[in-house]
Amino acid sequence: MVVSCCVINCTTRFNNSDPKSFYRVPKKPDTRRQLWISAIKREGPEGKPWEPADHDRVCYQHFITGQKSNDKTNPDYVPSIHMGGYEGTTTNGQLHAARFERFQKREADKDQQEAASVLLDISENLPPPKETTEDLHGPCIKKIAALRIENELLHEELGRLQAANITLRKEVNDSRFGDQAISSDRKTLFYTGVPNKAIFMCAETAEEGGLHLMMELDQHYNDVYKVIKGIPKLAEKLSFLVQWPDKDNLIKNMPVVFKLSYPRCISIIDCFEVFIQRPANLTARAQTWSSYKHRNTIKFLVSITPTGAISFVSKAFGGRTSDKVITQRSGFLDKLEHGDQVLAYRGFLIAEELASRHASLVIPAFTKGKSQLSAKEVEQTRKIAHVRIHVERAIEQLKNFNILSSNMSIYLVPHSDSIVTLCSAVCNLHPKLVSQFTVCTFDI
Repeated sequence: MVVSCCVINCTTRFNNSDPKSFYRVPKKPDTRRQLWISAIKREGPEGKPWEPADHDRVCYQHFITGQKSNDKTNPDYVPSIHMGGYEGTTTNGQLHAARFERFQKREADKDQQEAASVLLDISENLPPPKETTEDLHGPCIKKIAALRIENELLHEELGRLQAANITLRKEVNDSRFGDQAISSDRKTLFYTGVPNKAIFMCAETAEEGGLHLMMELDQHYNDVYKVIKGIPKLAEKLSFLVQWPDKDNLIKNMPVVFKLSYPRCISIIDCFEVFIQRPANLTARAQTWSSYKHRNTIKFLVSITPTGAISFVSKAFGGRTSDKVITQRSGFLDKLEHGDQVLAYRGFLIAEELASRHASLVIPAFTKGKSQLSAKEVEQTRKIAHVRIHVERAIEQLKNFNILSSNMSIYLVPHSDSIVTLCSAVCNLHPKLVSQFTVCTFDI
């Protein structure tokens, strides 16, 4: 097949018997393609812009060096000579070629100058030659001797440390962690939550070793599989420490602050929430979402006696459940008797439920629909707040356990009832939150 050059008035032909260099008009980049089309100066049919076909070629005669270049700075990046029949004159392409040769020469001269400068810098910064008479072996021999002595000392120290390590390992293996945990009142409180060693030993003897599991529960709460199997059994053993009070004993031991203001008070109630990992199940996730905490939580109702002992803990409810619903469904109302008084916060709208059991509810006065509270209502609110704060102190004591103050693992949530029972039982081993002779700090 014979291929001819597409430049106007160029008669160069290509065939197999006479091979020459022919170049296709580039397709990419677009800017180079347009430069080639502009240089060729052809027009399309009816005056439209000319678009080269796949078989259109430009021969070697239109390049200064006889071949095209892909270097943008090279004049042969675009065909530039003998374009459109202007023979015998100095073309722009020839001027470009001359400029390109001068540019290459300047770059070569610049590279040579830089190389000479680097060599000069290296020669100036070379260190002066050492005197040939300097003795190089003496300092090396002294250094080697010093290192040998230091090495022997380090080996001796290593031997002593290894012997001490073996002794300590033997002592650790021979001793039990439980014995160390109750070696002092401070360690007993840290590892078990029980205030001192004496109380721990009494409860331990009464309940056949149940409290030893508390150390695992509180200190290794993240290791679910170590404690999960023993939780229900331990809760069953210690549940006797959380019990509804006998009314006669309650009245006999009631602190002065309650005798003066609420002599029939048998319970102070409040709810608290425990953060949990977000459930995968969408229904469970919705039921445990707390709009107050903006987290997934489980919720418990706690009742304390006037002395501050935890007397009732509900089962776990989802975080979206209201305080009123938890009170109705937890079984707390079944504990009340005729004439009992219950102190609570404004959110516990359970006056009717208590009235049906011939008990009464004491909550702060509401400001809804009033410009302000009366003097009597303000005084009554102060009295309630003064004694209701003790249930918040009891909840704070519960939250001192890591397992209740952290984000509870989803695997422990099914055992949360037992966990809260355990923590409540240990809290009841602590001294009373409310002293027998605590009095009000305001006039009655």
